[in-house]
Amino acid sequence: MLKLADVRKDPASAWATVVEEVRRHGGVTGAYERWARDDRPILGTTWPAPEYHDLLRAAAAEETESAAAWQRWRANAYLRDSQQACYQVIPRAYLRSRRRGTRDRERDRFEGALRHTWTSNAVATRTLQRACDDLSVVPLLLKGAAVSRLVDQGGWLQRPACDVDVLIPTDALPLALASLRAKGWSAIGGLSDLFLMQGLASRIHSLSFSPPGKFSTQIDLHWHASALDPTCVGDQPLWQRSTNDKVGGTDVRVPARVDCLEHVCLHGVRWAPTAHIVWAADAALLLDRGNECIDPAALARRAADRGTTVVLWDALSFLGEILGMQSAWPLVAALEQNDVSAAELVEHQVIGRPPADASADCRDVAEHVVAERKSADRESRKFDALRALVPRQANAAETVQVPAQVLPLCPLDSSVEFGQRALGASMLVRGWSIPEQGWVWSEEARATLAMRVPVAPRPLQVAVTIEGASRAPGTASRLQVSCNGSAVAERQLVSGAQETFTFSVSGDHEGKVVVDLDVDSLERPCDLRGDLLDTRPLGFCLKSLVLSAAVVAPRRTFAARRQW
Repeated sequence: MLKLADVRKDPASAWATVVEEVRRHGGVTGAYERWARDDRPILGTTWPAPEYHDLLRAAAAEETESAAAWQRWRANAYLRDSQQACYQVIPRAYLRSRRRGTRDRERDRFEGALRHTWTSNAVATRTLQRACDDLSVVPLLLKGAAVSRLVDQGGWLQRPACDVDVLIPTDALPLALASLRAKGWSAIGGLSDLFLMQGLASRIHSLSFSPPGKFSTQIDLHWHASALDPTCVGDQPLWQRSTNDKVGGTDVRVPARVDCLEHVCLHGVRWAPTAHIVWAADAALLLDRGNECIDPAALARRAADRGTTVVLWDALSFLGEILGMQSAWPLVAALEQNDVSAAELVEHQVIGRPPADASADCRDVAEHVVAERKSADRESRKFDALRALVPRQANAAETVQVPAQVLPLCPLDSSVEFGQRALGASMLVRGWSIPEQGWVWSEEARATLAMRVPVAPRPLQVAVTIEGASRAPGTASRLQVSCNGSAVAERQLVSGAQETFTFSVSGDHEGKVVVDLDVDSLERPCDLRGDLLDTRPLGFCLKSLVLSAAVVAPRRTFAARRQW
């Protein structure tokens, strides 16, 4: 174990200690040795880029520094040219400038941005009230919604809301999904509840839902608070310290300020394909309005229990060092007294790097981190980046048992697509990725789809169109197809080649068809063609399906056979 204070002073020695610890456990040390040799920094790898620092200072720093930072940012930036990440921080920074009496050359544009923020937040508040009414459980607010209740007394003028994040207990997920479906809400991509429960809920921590009608904001429904700690155990203190509140007369739970600060930091301090800076403004607002409510010792104990000391230490160091928030330093000092393991240091490095970079350099790192997490008697907490690096285990060989009445009806002689919001998306059960524009990829060794079929006097047949995943030239994978538990087809999938094959459904299908597709190998695009963002293990691409009545040759009469 290492002390964070020592890690900060001498990163090279810290990585050398990691090398020795990994070697002692029999792990591969190549990536660690490179980091030690290059004197790789521990701090600041996930901080917002320097071009956003002045805007964040204008929104969160002390008044004198805020005024100077606003002038510096305005000297080099125009509102119409600002990146998308800035728009969640600009209203807060501009309001502070307006209160100081500063005149701005783009005053009308900024006032329009404020009106847009007020309108969008009014819609978000209405969506939150509707979600609280439609959910079967009392939710706990997260991120922007929680910050607005704790700091802004429910007024969201300073904090634009792109969506509304709420947390429900994990064991309440089936009931909540059924309640949302009954009230007309739809999951992103048109996914079925069966797919969420059997195939997706165990791999992700949240999913977006859209309410019926227009002019509404999505809600991000969480069954785990954070992807960094997808365990029921880690969420229990969050619920225990939360308090009751009301949104438009509807009951909600609001997290304690220390828990809200922790969640905001854990969500923000990671690599992302687009700039993500609003977490820093939210964390600064929580510190600025209520430092006396945040106990440094309590934050340090919670971080030690959850294994998030390094992430919080990095986030709070940004607030103190770059934004000049003196209230952050007592929290940083308390965290530096915690012991951290090699696994925590490595986790922080992996989530702060692009997936392809992490994939090329940290495969052995990910294996070691997961092994150490398990050996430490903690539930396995796989980060988003680490989850992509560790191969998934194949699902159980048995066929999914599901009643026909909960399955979607597949029409006869119609092509069923598997893109977003298509009928095929509701047939996915397990082993699939999120549907895309016109297709869906398999992500596990076994992928399953199920449908309800009409009762027909003739046997049924299914025509499936698939495409093999990209692989090294001259290689292929083997696909085995089972229908209702019986093997019906076997194919060789050639890289990038599209193929349609047909199989028959036995007559005793009892009104449903369950198709299992087993592939013998999974490949990641980031390893094969340098795709920086796509680290999913892919098997094949499912595009369409056609269910039809099998053609039966007519029986010849005696006269016809004699004539023949």
